[in-house]
Amino acid sequence: MTLPRLVVTGASGFIGRHILDGLKDDFQIIAMARRSQKRCGAPIHDNIKWIQVDIRHADLVSEAFATIREWGGADYVIHLAAHYDFTGEEHPDYKRTNIDGLRYVLEECRNLKLKRFVFASSIAACDYPAKGKSLDEHSPPDGTHVYARTKAAGEAMLAEYDDCIPSCIARFAALFSDWCEYPPLYFFFEAWLSKSWNRKILGGRGNSAIPYLHVREMTAFVKAVLSASAHLNQREVLLASPDATMNHKELFRLVHLHRGAA
Repeated sequence: MTLPRLVVTGASGFIGRHILDGLKDDFQIIAMARRSQKRCGAPIHDNIKWIQVDIRHADLVSEAFATIREWGGADYVIHLAAHYDFTGEEHPDYKRTNIDGLRYVLEECRNLKLKRFVFASSIAACDYPAKGKSLDEHSPPDGTHVYARTKAAGEAMLAEYDDCIPSCIARFAALFSDWCEYPPLYFFFEAWLSKSWNRKILGGRGNSAIPYLHVREMTAFVKAVLSASAHLNQREVLLASPDATMNHKELFRLVHLHRGAA
């Protein structure tokens, strides 16, 4: 049985490595990433081929996709590659990677006859909802942070390829692991469990909240999206997120409840 072919950009990242590990038995995967497979600690498997490429450069992306076509093309693409940091500064890589890099990848996908291009966006692309309201698949990508703006630009860019690339938009919640690899969440836990003077201080009286999702759930989510690909609308928005949030006051309580039980 021939397995479907899947291209994953940004494969060396936190989410990418987990998706490779979860899908490696069900797909022939072509992983694209700036770092090497060994350096990033990605899984090694007979069904995974690796192309080391920086998508900020159009010529390198073109070369990578020429190789992909030589290998038989692709059925699906999951575009994870993106720049994000926690400085709040307008780093040039937000444009070079999140906008220009996406454009280069989409241009190369024009003639691949894909079944679906999955664009990894973010819940953070949307502004905080009004009190008593919640985000859903119809919420506009109206966030003001530079990362949010680039994700909104990426979602809009897909429309330019409606005639040649079936696409959908996956807005991810804040993803964490057993090792708490989501930095803001780690910093919360580190402060709350310390002996520091500010260990009991909660911003916004603890009422602030964002949706968190364990990264292990991504495999099931991606499998569901790809298996339902033929039934999705063009540029359909899907939320990879719990349907509710836990505010930081409740999270603080649970952290100390668990600590007391340990």
